[in-house]
Amino acid sequence: MTVYEIADINRNTGKQEADSLRIGRRYYIGILEKGARAVRPHVDDQTKALVTSPVTDIKRSDNGKEIVFTTEHTTYTLRKVVDDLS
Repeated sequence: MTVYEIADINRNTGKQEADSLRIGRRYYIGILEKGARAVRPHVDDQTKALVTSPVTDIKRSDNGKEIVFTTEHTTYTLRKVVDDLS
C-alpha cells in the first residue's frame, strides 16, 4: 500500500492548533472521492483512522507525489513517502 504523510492542513475556520499535531503523520488512503468522507487509516495502527467531512475537491500532482484535497471545512496536502509496503 502507498503511504502518504500530511504535509499541510488549512482549516477554513482558522483553528490550526489541533490540526498542526497531525502534520507529518503517515496514513494510507482508504477512501478518497468527491462527495464522500475521506478515510485514512493510520500506518502504525490500522484499527484507527482519520475521517474527514465530505470531500469537495481533489487535485493530484502530475508526478503523483502529492494530493491536495478539500473538504467542507479543511484543505489537506498529502505527500507520498512510500510507494508500496507489500
